Amino acid sequence: MGRCPRGLGSARLALTQVGSLNVRGRRLGATLLVSVVPPVQDLRATVPSYLPTGAGAAHPYSRQVVNLHATVLRDALIDVDLDSGRVMSFEPGPASRTASWSESRAPAPAGAGDED
Repeated sequence: MGRCPRGLGSARLALTQVGSLNVRGRRLGATLLVSVVPPVQDLRATVPSYLPTGAGAAHPYSRQVVNLHATVLRDALIDVDLDSGRVMSFEPGPASRTASWSESRAPAPAGAGDED
């Protein structure tokens, strides 16, 4: 699949699986599961992430960043917005070990979008 994002050294991404990313009944993008070869040890990075927006919002998500510390990054989940071609989210996959994950904005509690 190509070179890893900056900060992952000489590691490469190998596509493992592709899935559909749907929001409010419409296809927004794709979720990619990739292997990181070779695995990266003690990764500290600021990565993109997103928050879903309410049903009345003009755009289905808002962008944010996450400070990530992975003790071992063996795989990653990458969400891609198909309209813009932009990476929406990069997070450690199920075979990786995460030490910390600190979002720039906390998700709103359920129902908060409907309250005054």
